[in-house]
Amino acid sequence: MFCCTGFTVHRNPENGGDRTYSTYEELELTFSKEELHPGDLKAAVEIYINKLLEPIRKKFEDPTLKKLTDRAYPSPSKQSKLSLHVEYHIPFIKQSWLLTCI
Repeated sequence: MFCCTGFTVHRNPENGGDRTYSTYEELELTFSKEELHPGDLKAAVEIYINKLLEPIRKKFEDPTLKKLTDRAYPSPSKQSKLSLHVEYHIPFIKQSWLLTCI
């Protein structure tokens, strides 16, 4: 994140304008002194996380990987309700539970 260009937090000019941090320690110190608003930091982190995830998202545009993802994580409307009857025995106690998983 801090490699080469640094980590830039975009802010309104009336809030001090954009600020670029070259080290994590500098960013942490500024935030701990409350010179950086949590909302501004959150927005900047969102931008950088999306930049990191973009190549992965592009890779998963492949039809084979889309099919694999759909099979691994089916949409809730495609899942059927599963009823599972579970019995287990504890000495002197017998319990029977009906679990419904969605």
